[in-house]
Amino acid sequence: MDNIPERDESLELSVEGESTEEEEEEEEEEEEEEEVVPARVQKRLSDSSKKDTATFVVESVLHEMLPVPLTLEDARAGLCQLGKTACGVDYAYLMMKVNNKSLTDIEIIPTFKHIMYVDVSGNRLNESSLSVLKKVEFLVMLNASENFLTTCKLPPLDYLQVLSLGKNKITSTEGIEQPLLESLDLSYNNIKEITNLDPSSLQHLKILDVRGNSLTSTLGIVCPTLERLYLAENLIEKIEGIDNLVNLQVLHLRYNPLKDLSGFSEALASLTYVNLRNTKVKRVKQVSKLASLPRLDTLVVAETPLVKRMEDEYRVKVLSFLPKLKRIDKNPVQDDELETADGIRKDREEAEEEEVEEEESAEEEEEDDDDDL
Repeated sequence: MDNIPERDESLELSVEGESTEEEEEEEEEEEEEEEVVPARVQKRLSDSSKKDTATFVVESVLHEMLPVPLTLEDARAGLCQLGKTACGVDYAYLMMKVNNKSLTDIEIIPTFKHIMYVDVSGNRLNESSLSVLKKVEFLVMLNASENFLTTCKLPPLDYLQVLSLGKNKITSTEGIEQPLLESLDLSYNNIKEITNLDPSSLQHLKILDVRGNSLTSTLGIVCPTLERLYLAENLIEKIEGIDNLVNLQVLHLRYNPLKDLSGFSEALASLTYVNLRNTKVKRVKQVSKLASLPRLDTLVVAETPLVKRMEDEYRVKVLSFLPKLKRIDKNPVQDDELETADGIRKDREEAEEEEVEEEESAEEEEEDDDDDL
């Protein structure tokens, strides 16, 4: 493993960068506009316009049940991205895209020995079907989303760096052993908790996407190398057990029933971006708990009860506790907002000092009364 193949970053199969709010909204709109009927079914519907409806339904069901191996013709048609091979001397096609073909068998792929990037998304592959990829010596990226997978247990692939298993039926994070893996997408599966995610087997993992599952807790995410963590659209109510994520820079928690922000601490020294959009955070007192994050400069709280309750005042209220922020939601922090927030903070501190003095004075009076007795 001394000569690790260089990865062409233009061929990423999963999110590699921080998403802006605009990009995320565009993605959501696109998802809402996606057609319910898969393209392959639409085509068959069009081709069968003159057929009896019942006959077509039977044919469609049979089609989905029958084995569909990848043919040599389709495999060759799926080749693309001419580039240098792993040895760095010869040129060959490095990517194979054979997605949305209802495939159940991809035994032929290893015969293309220079392949480094494989997209088999939108098929009918299971764990056994994918085991053949252990013969693809220099595989760097694999997109196996939208298949029939129920586990993450794939054979260890020496050079695999990007793995996308989103939109399957996976229920557990157990069995992931990919020594060079940097990006793992498990979004939109049936995972209820993160278990047996062994950091010793994932020593290079930087990006973990588990959005759209049924997670109720952040416990079990124990990979200190993580830089980006996507936890949106789960059932998380509390942040816990993430102090070991010392390299984490981006954290997405949007669309969770999260109310309590007590789980953040100064141990998250690299965290700069936190997305709490559409969570249940209601009071600025909860947001103030993020003051322990030394490098936080971007906070998203749009569409939370906090914003709805405080309306136009929420930005300066948040800034009064988090003056280092450079951006709140879509908009950069303005100088006049900082000035207003500074005034609010000073007033609050003075009120707190007066309250302490009053309490101390009351205690002294009680002591004097006791002495008189």
